[in-house]
Order: sequence, then C-alpha cells, then structure tokens
Amino acid sequence: MKITFLIIILLCLLMVNACENKSMDDDENVSKIEFEKVIEELNAIDPNDSYNKERKEKSLTSCFENQKNYMGFKGRVKKVTQYITKQDSLLSSKPVLSFYKSCDTAGREDMYVSYDDSGKIEYYNKYFYNSDSCFVEEFQYSNNDSLLYRERSFFLANGIKYKVVYFNDSLKVQYGYEKKYDKNMNHIGTIYFRTDGNPNYVNKIIYNKNGMILEENSYSRSGNITNLEKYTYNSDGNLGTIIHSISKEPNFKIVYDYDKTGNTFSTYSYNLIDGERLLSKNIFNYNRKLIESVEYNDNGTFKSKSKIQYDKDGKKYGYAYYDEDDKLINKEIFYDLSFDEFGNWTKMLIFNFEGNIEIYDREFEYY
Repeated sequence: MKITFLIIILLCLLMVNACENKSMDDDENVSKIEFEKVIEELNAIDPNDSYNKERKEKSLTSCFENQKNYMGFKGRVKKVTQYITKQDSLLSSKPVLSFYKSCDTAGREDMYVSYDDSGKIEYYNKYFYNSDSCFVEEFQYSNNDSLLYRERSFFLANGIKYKVVYFNDSLKVQYGYEKKYDKNMNHIGTIYFRTDGNPNYVNKIIYNKNGMILEENSYSRSGNITNLEKYTYNSDGNLGTIIHSISKEPNFKIVYDYDKTGNTFSTYSYNLIDGERLLSKNIFNYNRKLIESVEYNDNGTFKSKSKIQYDKDGKKYGYAYYDEDDKLINKEIFYDLSFDEFGNWTKMLIFNFEGNIEIYDREFEYY
C-alpha cells in the first residue's frame, strides 16, 4: 500500500510539473507570436505609396540643410584645420592639432581627421553622399589605415533615412535597424536586427487621433515587453508626463511643467523604484534652450547645479557651477576673439576660475 501511495504521489507531481511546463511553453509561444505579429504589421506598410512631390522636395532640401547645419560653417569651405593651446597658472603648451575637415564643392563634409593630445592622428573618417546630398556611407580608419568600421544608410523615396547597417572591420554586418513610417510619415516603429539579419528587438509606437504619441512598446525576440513608455498631455495639448517601465514595472518618470505662455517650461525626472525620488530638474528659456540644471543623488541629496548662458544670437557662451547653497564655485566662459571675412570664428578662448585656459585657432581654406 505504501509503495502504491508513493507512486500515486509521484505521478501527481509529474502531472503538475508537466502542466506548469506546458503553461510556460504556451506563454512563450504566445509571446513569440506577438513579437512576430508586430514585425509582420510593421513590414506590411509601404510609405512610398503615399509620397508626393511636395513632401519629397521638402525632405530632400532639409536633408542638405541638416548637413550644412551640422558643419556649422559659412561660405564655401574647402578645408578647416583646428589647433588647441592649453595653459594653466604654471605652464603653457605649444599649439597641437585638434582636428582637420575637408568639404566637397557642394559644401558637404567628406573627410574628418581626429588627433590625440600629442597631435598625432587618432583616426579618420570618410563620408559619401547620394545624388540628393543625403549622407549614405561612412568609413572609419585607424592611424595605420586599417578599417575600423563602416556605416551604411538607406533612404526612402522622399529622402528620409529609414535604415542603417553597421559593419565591422571585416565588412561583416554587426547590427542595424530599420524605421517604419505610416502613410502620414509618422514613425510607428523600429526593427533592430543582428548579424544574421533576423530581428532580435522591435519597438512599436502608438498614436492618438491627433497624431500624438500615446505609447512606445519594446519587444525582445522572446516576445516579452522589455520597455514601455506611456505619454500624457495637458489640456493645451502639450506633453505632460512620460512614464518608463521595465518588464511592465514603472521605474522612471519625467514631468513637464509649462508657464502661462506655454513655451518656457521645466522638466522633473523621478526614480520610481522603491518610492518616488527626484533625480533632476531642468529649466528652459522661451526658445526651449536649457538654462539651468540641478541633479540629485539616488538618495535624494544634492549632487550638482549648473547654469548655461547664451548671447543675443542664442549661441552658448558660458557655464556656471554652484554648490548646494547656490554659491558660485566655478565658471567657464567662451570668447570668440576673431572672425574671418565669411563670419567663421578663427580664434576662441575658454577659461575658468581655476586659471585654466584653452585657446582654439582655426585655419580656413575656401573654394
């Protein structure tokens, strides 16, 4: 009887375990199905069907404008070389090469060389563009001309970049991503893929009827929601909060606070793990440029405070750092000392309260 009873118990345990394993397998299968469903849903959309000439021309124009803004130079620059001289209260260094850039006749950067603190080449990049002046390829090389990596960008019919692939020094795919858009050109998700080209991570963006983001869900290859962001808006339609969750557990929150004009606002970041603790506070001006930032440690104590100053043209020219009692402890000021005939600065001075000075000199060559 005892043996029979033990056998019955053992059979029951095996059945329970089998049921639990089946339940886990079913959950995993459901998760994988959800992951594949999201992939299929995103891949089914072809935004090229909704493109029109006006949108294409606008996008391609902005593509080149973004490139020019990135360069930040005026005039038809052919080459620019920058040197840096560092000084403190005791020593002054000799001018050392900082970087070198060259541009093609269309004003697009085609080469960048970075130098280390001793003025020796650290690495250099080469850039290539398509016929619409959109950046499509980048190669990075070491100081001995060995390939370090390659980046390849792909564009939709209207010139919007939707896919990027990264290659290693053997020109084998390392990873990449592909963005998906709906017919109204809303970014609705991104598929991230690995070396074999198969998706291993995907995020899906959900909008309300007014075109504002409500949720952004991230799925792992197993189908589990790894990250979740929920957005709320105030009565004026401005962003109110973003709550970030990991495995559906809230862990981070950003709160947006606006003034009466709806332009100047502050953001408050909170840690939601084990309660709610303020991590940082940022204040912006009427142009929505950051003018003050306060950071706190994980336990809520003061960590740092800084203020950013701008000139009348909106260009950043200084940082000021304060202690917990709002006492000024350090300051960095940027001075553009001289300009060339095209309006590009050729000498800039940076100094702080500790007596450290950095002098940047730039030499321009134009077409």
